[in-house]
Amino acid sequence: MLQRGTPKLDKEGKPVRGKNGKTVYEPYKIRVFNTINFQKSMHFNPFAYIHSEKDILKIVTTLIANTKGEGKAGDDFWVSATCSQAVKSLRTA
Repeated sequence: MLQRGTPKLDKEGKPVRGKNGKTVYEPYKIRVFNTINFQKSMHFNPFAYIHSEKDILKIVTTLIANTKGEGKAGDDFWVSATCSQAVKSLRTA
């Protein structure tokens, strides 16, 4: 498990070094979006990040990919139809 986080970068994109010469790391920021048990969710609102149709498609694709279940492969037609319907309904919301 990676516990360091990500290297902190300067304006040029190079890793920042501490006084001891070692790379400085920033901890990971993890958010939990639990649709099964909302008490365990961090109440993350993905709709706050929608600014374009590409953003809608990213959210819909992520939700579909993560709700299929273990080892279940569905028919591509239904995945595509669900995706286009979700994009259409989010666009008008």
